[in-house]
Amino acid sequence: MLYDTYLVIPAVYSNTCLDEVLHSWAAENNLELNCVKSKELIFTANSTRATSVQLPSQCRNIERLTSFRILGIVVSDRLTATEHVNNLVSSCSCLLYALRVLRSHGIPVTALHGVFRATVVAKVTYGAPAWSGMCTAADRDKLNTFINRCKRIGFCDKELPPITELFGEADDILFNRTLTNMRHVLQTCLSDRTETILIICVTAHTTNHSSTKLVTEQICTYV
Repeated sequence: MLYDTYLVIPAVYSNTCLDEVLHSWAAENNLELNCVKSKELIFTANSTRATSVQLPSQCRNIERLTSFRILGIVVSDRLTATEHVNNLVSSCSCLLYALRVLRSHGIPVTALHGVFRATVVAKVTYGAPAWSGMCTAADRDKLNTFINRCKRIGFCDKELPPITELFGEADDILFNRTLTNMRHVLQTCLSDRTETILIICVTAHTTNHSSTKLVTEQICTYV
């Protein structure tokens, strides 16, 4: 079975011929580099200073892109989510036609709201912990505007939370799964941090035994 491989080359190699770096990496890992299917993406800072940075020469026979899709998420060379949000709004707008057809066939309102959550909300929040942090205020406003329009049309529940809360729920789900699954890839990164929080909180409340017991029990439910 073949898998996509992503190679991150640090900026320290910016003055080095990237062709040599790529081919030497492929040789060391017993891989054959397919230049036709390979793509190049250079991440730069999203600032005016980045415009004066000299970019390395393009690799031979490898197309250089400003963005590409990884597991359904559009990654930009400026590490912003604007292009991904634009694609989300466009694709979710197409889903509204299917909801309109279902409503015209007499689907109950509660069922229609359930379909909206299972399709549109699921699509918007897919992989949100990976890209929601790169959203600007304008990106969040665009998503909220789309959700509010769906509320006015009647496709979703009026009580549907704004996009910021939906992002927070997705983060909480990921965090809880990380804490409860001992084989999760992020488990080792969080274990030391959770132990430190427990020690600090318990030590800070040693003057009151009842408070110490309460805080310890609350934290242990998350650790």
